[in-house]
Formats: sequence, C-alpha cells, structure tokens
Amino acid sequence: MRTQLEIKIARRHWRHEEARSINLYKERQFKTKLNAARKGFDREITQLKKIHEEEKQSQARISQEAYDALRTQHKALLSELDQRNRALPGPEENVQDLQREIDEYELRLNQRAQSYQEALEESRLKAQYQDKQLQEARAQLERQTTELESREEIVYRLRQENRDLTKDLGESKRREMEYRELLEEEKRSRYQQTIVEKLETQARISHGLKEELKEKLRIEEYRRRELFGQIQELRGAIRVIWRIRPDNPRDSLVKTPLGELRLTKSDTYEFERIFGPQETNNDVFEEISSFIQPVIDSKKVCIFCYGKSRTGKTYTMSNLDSSLSQLGANGSNDGIIHGVKAMLFAEKERLENIGLSMDIRGCCYEIYNNELWLLNSGGSEKKFISKSTHSVRDPRLKTLKNNYEFEDRVAIGMKTRHFGETKTNSTSSRSHFIISIETRVTLENAHSVVRESVLNLVDLAGSERSRQAGTAGARLQEGNNINTSLAQLGRIFVSLSQGRTPSYNDNILTEFLQPSLQGGCMTIMLLMISFLREDWPATKQTLQLALDAQSARKPAPSNRGMKAASSRGVRK
Repeated sequence: MRTQLEIKIARRHWRHEEARSINLYKERQFKTKLNAARKGFDREITQLKKIHEEEKQSQARISQEAYDALRTQHKALLSELDQRNRALPGPEENVQDLQREIDEYELRLNQRAQSYQEALEESRLKAQYQDKQLQEARAQLERQTTELESREEIVYRLRQENRDLTKDLGESKRREMEYRELLEEEKRSRYQQTIVEKLETQARISHGLKEELKEKLRIEEYRRRELFGQIQELRGAIRVIWRIRPDNPRDSLVKTPLGELRLTKSDTYEFERIFGPQETNNDVFEEISSFIQPVIDSKKVCIFCYGKSRTGKTYTMSNLDSSLSQLGANGSNDGIIHGVKAMLFAEKERLENIGLSMDIRGCCYEIYNNELWLLNSGGSEKKFISKSTHSVRDPRLKTLKNNYEFEDRVAIGMKTRHFGETKTNSTSSRSHFIISIETRVTLENAHSVVRESVLNLVDLAGSERSRQAGTAGARLQEGNNINTSLAQLGRIFVSLSQGRTPSYNDNILTEFLQPSLQGGCMTIMLLMISFLREDWPATKQTLQLALDAQSARKPAPSNRGMKAASSRGVRK
C-alpha cells in the first residue's frame, strides 16, 4: 500500500508534468504562426521592391527612348530644312515655309513633351503610391516585429517558468527519493532490529552453552592432569633411557639381531627403554613426549643428555633436519628441543579454546669452566644462583609468542655457546648448554594464575680423556672442568640411590640442577653410549651412572604393572 505522503508527491509530480506539457505546446504553436507571418511579410516586401524597381527602370527606358527619337527626328528635320533652304530659290518664301514647319514641329514637340510629361507624372505618382504602400508595409512589419519581440519576451518568461518548474520537479523527485530512502531505511532498521534481537537471544544461549562447556572442559582437564600425574608417579620420578649411537659394525662390541644387544659375557643391564642405532630422533621424542605434559600441568621437569664426547648428545637434543620446523612441524630427525617447541605451542592453542591463557618465557644458559652464563644476542652475561631459593638471580626470561621467537632464542644460544676442536671431535661442546622454559596458565581476561611450571632442557658436554682428545692449555682446562662436573653429578646419583642427602653446592652444574633432582620434579636421563671398542671404558662408566640414577628414586612398592613397561636387555 502507498502512503499518503507518496500519493501527494505523485499528484504534485503529475501537475508539474501537465503544466510543462501545455506550455511547450503553446510555445510551439506561437513559434509556428510567428514564423509563417514573418515569411509572408518578407515575401510581400520583396515583391513590392521588385515591382517598384521594374517600374522605375521601365519609365526611364521609355523616356530615354522618346528623347532619343525626338532628338533623331530633330536632327533629321534640321538636315531636311537645310537641304530645302539650299534648294529654294527665294529666301523669303523659304523662310516662311521653314518658319511654318518649325512652328508645326515645335507644336508637335510640345505635345509630345506634354504627353511625356504627363506619363512621367503618372509614373511618379504611381511610384509615390508604391512608396506609400512600402512604408505602410514597413510600418506593419515594425508593428509585427514589436509584437514578435513581446511574444518572444513572453516565451522567455515561459521558458524561465518552465526551468523553475523543472527545478521544482527535480527537487520534488529528490525529496521523493529521500523520503523513499528514509522509508526503506526505517524498514531495514526494523528488520535489522528484529534480527539483532534474535541474534542476541541466540548469543545469550550460545554464551551460556559455551561457558557450560568450558567449565566441563576445565573439570575434565583437572581430572586428566590428576590421572596423568598418577601414571607418571607409577613410572618413576627419574627415568633412564638409552640411546646407542650408530657406528661401523666391524668395530662394535655388540650385534643387534632381533633387537637384542648382546656382549660376550653374561652381565645384564636392564632399563626402561633402549633406542637402537636404527631409530630416529622422532622415535626418541615420542617416547619422552609424555614428560612434556607435566610441564603444562604445573610440574618441574628436567630432560638432559649424558654421555661421552662424540656419542650424539647435541644431535639428539638440538638437531634441525627439516625446514618445516619453523612452521611448527617436525622432521623425522629434528631434535628434542624442536619437538618440545611444537608441543608447547599446540597446547597453548588448545588451552585458549577452553578459556585459558598460556604464557611461555625462556632463555639459554651455558656452564663454561664452572661458571653460569646467560646467552644473549649481544653476548654472554655472568649469572649467579641464589643459595636460599636455588634459582638463578635475575634470569631475564624472554616472552616467546610463537615458533619463530622460540627458534630465534635457541639459535642465539647455540651460536653463542662455546665449541672447540679436538682429535676426537671437530665440533666438540666445551660447555653444558641449558634451555630454561617457564610456563604460566591463567584464566582468560584475568590475572589470577592457575598453574606455573619449569622445564629445563640440558645438553651436557661429553666426558673426555685428554690423551684421546689431544687437548692442552685452555682445551685441557675445559675438559677437566667438564669431567669434574659430570663426576659430581654421578656422586649425586650415588647418594640418592643410597638414601643419603647429597651436597649440591660443590659444583655449579649440580647447584643449577638441584631443583630438578629434588622432590616434586620429574627427570629424564637420555644416556648416549657407543659400543666401539675404544669407547668401552667410558661406556661402562656411563652404564654404572645410569644404574645409580635408576635406583635413586623408585616407584612405591604398592604400584603394580611396572614390569609391563617396554624394556630391552643388554647382555654382557
């Protein structure tokens, strides 16, 4: 249905169009009549001018012809008179006759002149009459011209009125469009308001469901963490895992048929898991990835690689074998550090979906010549450990927002870390490398901390014999400090296995690892060994340290099912 406003606008528009059409029709009729009258007057004036000129030329021609005839006749008479005078004998008679003829001729000449004068007068009168008619025609033309000008002025006024009407009509159309747009906008606003009300209702319902689901997810997350913690307690607080470096089989002490590693004697070393030479870094990380979850569940976790130099500790911990690592994906031989990175940021995204926020901060340290150094892009900064809190003073952890920042921080640490060349290894690690990561989980849009945790990834420098390595001077001092710190770490495990309280303050390495080796922390030892004949003394020492570490903290006797864990034997 059309509104009253739309009907009024339509009627006004129709009246404007009707008036405009009538004015245009009258203007066309007037122009047609005016053009016809002007053409008639022009034709009549042209005809009168032509007749007048023709009459004047005709009268002049007749008068000239009569004059020429009289003159010719006069000359002829004079010539004849002269001849007669010569022919006549008597002068008096000739004179009289001649006088008589002259009188007759003058009479005729006067008559003809009079007739010519009368004709000329008649022609003059006729020309005056025609001039009078021409003047009347001019006056009539002037009157019609004046009338035409007045009518043109009327036409101009009508055109001006027509333009004003057209302008008013355009304004009316514009207002009509504005009114229609206002009506459409009002209709849209009412429709949108209805939709908004429906969406708000749905949003309130969805928000309630979302909050309910988030609460359920938080409860399930708490239950999962409790169950996972119980499983890890059953598996033991210190877990020992072997990895055997692949070497030339001809120089090896053992062979690996059917996955068993045998020596020639009957001694047996049994651990939770043994990785053979054929297994990759990805296999290692899949085994220890369950230790990353406690980091998210507010536990302290420490993962470190231990072994002789040239057994693959740095390769296992920090190798980067895939360009996909910076995008969050791991290659088959990417090290533990890169697997930890991908898992942490995947967990960060998962927690955000259930209304929790996770902050990740980290830094890199190295222990070089029994001193702790913070590794930054600008160089190294010496740090100290608090005797009361057993933590680094002013650690200056950097916030890690994504994979790229994590990779950059690790790359800076690896670039700044001390490496050196020995006879046994061209890129031997001359310091213990530590990546320290802290996580903090809070409620979304809140500052209350839900849980905090610490993860230390430790790449221990390998023990070495100075005679084998061919070290001297600064390299010899570095090797001695490395061997001393590793020996002190072994004494710590011996004390723990015997139930005694160890002394951590004798060396900076054990002092740094003290929070990771005390209660409330979960530790994984990756023992890197080599079965080359020349490495057997160091390998045997590493096996003994592993036995001490494994017996340092066993699960409670009531926990059953540990023997079902995957284990492989190494027989000597």
